[in-house]
Amino acid sequence: MVYDVKDAAPWENGDHNGFEAGQELTEEIKNISPHGVSKFKDLPVVGKLAE
Repeated sequence: MVYDVKDAAPWENGDHNGFEAGQELTEEIKNISPHGVSKFKDLPVVGKLAE
């Protein structure tokens, strides 16, 4: 999924904990982030990546 993080305070200035918005971060969010995808449930979905 592609999420819109522009209004998410943790992603102010387009980065969060060393990760840059606009990048493919699926593995990082699943494997490195302490909260996983749970924080994304309230963010707007703006697209879906195709394989």
